[in-house]
Amino acid sequence: MKQVFLILHILVISLFFTLSTPVFGQENQKSKYRLKVGWVLPLSGVWIEFGDAIRNGFTLAKEEHPNLFRNIDFVTEDTESQNKKALSAFHSLRQTAKVDLTFVWAHAHVQTIAPVAEKLEHPLFGVTADGSISKGKSFIVRFAFSAEQLGRTLSAYYRSQGFQNYGALVWENSFTKDIANGFAASLKQDESFEILDNFQGSENDFKPSLLKLKSRGYDAVGVFLGPKQFSLFYRQALAMQIPLRSFGTHYFESRAEVVQAGSAIDGAEFASVMIDSKFEERYFRRFGEGKPTTFAASGYDFAVLTGNLFSKLTHRPTAREIMEIFSKGFINNGASGTYHFTNKLDEGPAFQPPVAVKRIRGGKIEIAR
Repeated sequence: MKQVFLILHILVISLFFTLSTPVFGQENQKSKYRLKVGWVLPLSGVWIEFGDAIRNGFTLAKEEHPNLFRNIDFVTEDTESQNKKALSAFHSLRQTAKVDLTFVWAHAHVQTIAPVAEKLEHPLFGVTADGSISKGKSFIVRFAFSAEQLGRTLSAYYRSQGFQNYGALVWENSFTKDIANGFAASLKQDESFEILDNFQGSENDFKPSLLKLKSRGYDAVGVFLGPKQFSLFYRQALAMQIPLRSFGTHYFESRAEVVQAGSAIDGAEFASVMIDSKFEERYFRRFGEGKPTTFAASGYDFAVLTGNLFSKLTHRPTAREIMEIFSKGFINNGASGTYHFTNKLDEGPAFQPPVAVKRIRGGKIEIAR
């Protein structure tokens, strides 16, 4: 009889440990799958400064939150700032690296890749101000401000100062044209906006346009030119001794170009993403002063968001599951503030951070008050 009780006792203890102790085979199976995130970035060429910023942002996120990325791998491809290579990079990440989702920087790159990603039902997160790219789409999400959002912010700021009449020089690029259109659409009936001249990316003589600007008497001038172009424009304005009240795009975030522009760009304003001051301090400490932080913040926030949503992954998610999980995403006090997933009829799926008007002062960037 004692032997029977002893056997029962052993069985009960064995059952207890079986129920309360993890099965190592199951645990290994749960953590076996690693989510792969592709990054299509311009790490060389004319946009290298912004591509580097994105990479620095997600690198800092991994360093500060290592627990979030134990089951997540990042794979990066360089576009060399060329759209054809951006598309090749996307295909390489999807077919060779087998990434589950892809993050793309640069409006032109997103514009090229998005239709392909949607057709292939591949989750794509793109930095673009054009809401039409994600509008009505199931697998495309903007991870950026919109052109309309920037336009509303800038026009409200200048309206508070009594400005009404605006002129602009516009680079013939889909992004800069979207920003110009977004600003124009935000104006009221008693306010005017005139595109004075359009430029190709290779053009570098702005003197005829500067003479026109001198005679028009605008309250402020939109300098919607490309990288390398806008700094040359301001140098020519300085040489011609033509003072300007001007505003531009996030290209003004390039500290190197601002230095090249010289004193004529001092006081110029632009609308861009809000950046948390503590993040900026940590970022400069890690990567050096003078680095552009707007898109570093985007890279950081997207990485942390992905880590929070997928760090406890138990299986390989389908594309639709990935989109469903992101649709519940919320960024609380991130590098770019607090924002969440939205899906408006006129803008499509997006994570749209808050923006503010910034000013260049003494070669540095400050919030315009």
